[in-house]
Amino acid sequence: MPVRCAAILPPVSGSSLAVQTQEFYGNDPLEGIPLLQEIVAALTTPLGQSYCTHNIPTVTTSSGTVVPGETYSGPAPGSVVQPTYMPPDTQDNMVAYWNSQDLTDYRPVIMPTQDAVNAMLAGSTRGASPQTVFKTVSGLPGFGRAITIQKAAIYSVMAGATPAMFPACLAMINTGGVPYGNSTTSFSAFTMITGDARFTLGINSGGDAFSPSSYAADVLGRVAVIASKNVGMHVKNVTPVPLAPQPGHFCSLGSPAHYEMLVFADNQEGYPAGWLDRNAENTTATPNSGPGSSYLYAGTGWTNIVAQSNVTAGGEPPQEVMADYMGVTSFQTSVSVYMSPSCAAILHDVYGFTDKQSLLNYFPANVTMTARQFWGCGVIETFDYNLVRAGSEPWTTYANLIQNGQPETLIKPYTASASFRVYVVGGGTAATWHIYEGALGTGVNIDSYD
Repeated sequence: MPVRCAAILPPVSGSSLAVQTQEFYGNDPLEGIPLLQEIVAALTTPLGQSYCTHNIPTVTTSSGTVVPGETYSGPAPGSVVQPTYMPPDTQDNMVAYWNSQDLTDYRPVIMPTQDAVNAMLAGSTRGASPQTVFKTVSGLPGFGRAITIQKAAIYSVMAGATPAMFPACLAMINTGGVPYGNSTTSFSAFTMITGDARFTLGINSGGDAFSPSSYAADVLGRVAVIASKNVGMHVKNVTPVPLAPQPGHFCSLGSPAHYEMLVFADNQEGYPAGWLDRNAENTTATPNSGPGSSYLYAGTGWTNIVAQSNVTAGGEPPQEVMADYMGVTSFQTSVSVYMSPSCAAILHDVYGFTDKQSLLNYFPANVTMTARQFWGCGVIETFDYNLVRAGSEPWTTYANLIQNGQPETLIKPYTASASFRVYVVGGGTAATWHIYEGALGTGVNIDSYD
């Protein structure tokens, strides 16, 4: 079915009301006609009739016939099917072509020859049916694109995986972290592995866990990026020039987290007594129960904020320092704290957080920011101000503080402990912690792909 669309120039969040009003009541930058007139015409003009000044684009039907887009009434045009194999060429030429098409992470890759792909397929029982679609992308970017077992094997070979890693590669690709995404703002990205796979794959959960200290972690991070580049439309020149003068994705800055996904392992042995309970966080993560329960969790969030502090038993209470750092988060969605076992031990033994839920309850009661900081985030202003117009709380109260000349009044932007996550990762040489503004998604069972 033909798709009609109209748009205004970004940015939307962050631009003044005067600019937004002018764009809304002004002309469509692509068509040169009033935007509101174009919207009404697009909704009321019969298909097949021109409703604006531009030429109606053509589409190619599954039979190869090119017809005007709005006169085509058959099934949705099919995608262009690429050949399974490339013609013979040199390795340098093939890699140069893939890089030119944004199908790699631009680092050296292992050539996905037929023998190499077959060997990878043999690493999982799923490999017996290589054309089976095991994931269809359900959101943007890449909506509706299918990933077969064979495609996953190709990405895994290119990333340097061994056949023994293939089940974990399949689990990684089947998480919500692939394809990775950005909005006009930047998203964070990180992946945590639990269970026996930490040991069989050699994923580091102890000292230096966030550093490049594991070959398998590096490979899984690359698999996520390469798969995302192939199925997620992360390519140059995908956005019309008036909306993005520079080649690239529509995100203003992008995220350094997407150079290679951060992959690390949960230090399940480092949790204090009473803390290893994911149900207490009210998350979608599946609890671990020991052998046979190896899960991979991909995390994402609005931004990638990393804070680090060295905690001492007699210094400033670590939970207060953490709450202070959380007061600079932008979007008030989810915050994850990854702390070393020694940091967790201090919170447990010295400050009385004998179970993780008590720490999770502490944060919404103690994380504060000014009303000015809250409304200073363009996304919050854009999406949440409608709640003010509807009289919803606490947003109306927050807005009244601005209108009544009290912008520096402290508010508590988080209202529930479910907005917070706490995990123990790393070694015990220092009581440190990191914060990410984001949360882990639903776990994928690695063992189910053996």
